[in-house]
Formats: sequence, C-alpha cells, structure tokens
Amino acid sequence: MAQRAQVVADFSGSNGFESDNDATGSNNQPQTRAVFSNMTIVGPLFAATATAPGGSLSNINANYQHAAQIRRNSSISIANSVFANYFEGIYIDESTVATAGATTKNYTDGNLVFIDNIIYNCNAKGTEVKGNNVTSKAIFEASMRLNNTFDATKTVGDLLTDALKYGTDFKATGNALLGTPNFTAKAGTAAAAGAKFDNAKLKNAFFEVVAYKGAFGTTDWSTGWAKYDPQTLPYTTPGQVL
Repeated sequence: MAQRAQVVADFSGSNGFESDNDATGSNNQPQTRAVFSNMTIVGPLFAATATAPGGSLSNINANYQHAAQIRRNSSISIANSVFANYFEGIYIDESTVATAGATTKNYTDGNLVFIDNIIYNCNAKGTEVKGNNVTSKAIFEASMRLNNTFDATKTVGDLLTDALKYGTDFKATGNALLGTPNFTAKAGTAAAAGAKFDNAKLKNAFFEVVAYKGAFGTTDWSTGWAKYDPQTLPYTTPGQVL
C-alpha cells in the first residue's frame, strides 16, 4: 500500500514502483525476480483531467513520473494490483541494459509478469503504456492492455472508498483533503472482484487468495494498526494507535 501527496517528490523522479536489476542492466545472476500481488499504489493526481475540480497539473510536484518503471533487465512481477493517479502509466524501460531489449524479453518470456492489474488515470502525458521506442513498445503493449485494465477517464475515486485524504503535514487544517483515507474497494467496481492466482508465480502459499484487487476488500485492516496523520499521534504509550 502506498499513497503519495501532491507536494513532495524525489528530485530524481518519483514512481509508484521502480525496479532494477544491477546498475548496468547486465545479464548476471541472480536477477531481480520479486513477486507482488494486491498492491494499492495511489499517486498524487486528484482528478481525472487537468480541467476537473482540483485537477490542475500545476498543483502537483513536477518530479512525479510513472505508476511503475521497470528497467535495467528487471524481472519483477506484479498482479491483482491497483495503480491510479500518476502522470504516466507502466514503463518498460530499456534505456540502461547490457543487451538491447533485455527487459522487454523478460516480459515476452514470462519472467516479468504484469497481469490482472487496474491502471486508472495514468495518462496525463499520453504515456499510459510506455517504451523507449516504437519497436519495443509494440512488442509488449497489446499483451499488456489485454491482460490488465487501463482506463484514463477514471480515477481512484471510481475504485476506492475515500483514498484522497491526507494528514496535516501536507494539507492545512480545514482543507477538504484533510482527513483519514479509506482504501477499501467500492462495491461493484473493478477493484471489488476479479483477482486471479492461476499464474505459476502466484502459487506460493505466501499469497492469500482473495477476490478483490488492491490491498483492501471491504474490510479496512489498517484500522488500529496504521496512523495516517503522525503529527496528531500521541507518542506516549508504546504501540498506541488512535
């Protein structure tokens, strides 16, 4: 689960996921092969378009980039997850690889798996699916769109109960965006059902098989465990979360 505020981003570029192999993108082993399922990644945009209320891109730190940047010969795998409200979508990045096309080949060979995910409102720059050139992008885009749900016209509010709330570090008292976020899936939405665990990479007993996509179904398991406004947490009793 990750939520980003509008005003703070890393100067080198902030992405929801950023995955590398080694620094040169070599073919050396072992290779990055982490597997993720049921992640919720909420970016800094808070409307589907720049003209919608609160949607002006000028209000967002310009260093925000992609919902996921997969580069340097990485073979990361992500499934059943929600990506929403980033400037750009899913980027298979070949700019630093020892062998041309190595990261794309990981995808076509099934070592890099990206399936059954939801990508909403990640096309502000016309790069919902991104590659380094027309040739590499053509190799993976059709498959990626077929096996995931992309919709640039919908935002995180079309999926989750109340995700765009922030603590006092980022929003002044009285602002409409001040509050405790609720990342549970809205009934009847694409996040409420449809998760699949039939890919070989998801057969490990580590993964809890659930119906929903993203980190939450109808139960907010973060209640009593996570504090979304640390400035108002009394650090007086160990383990206390109010």
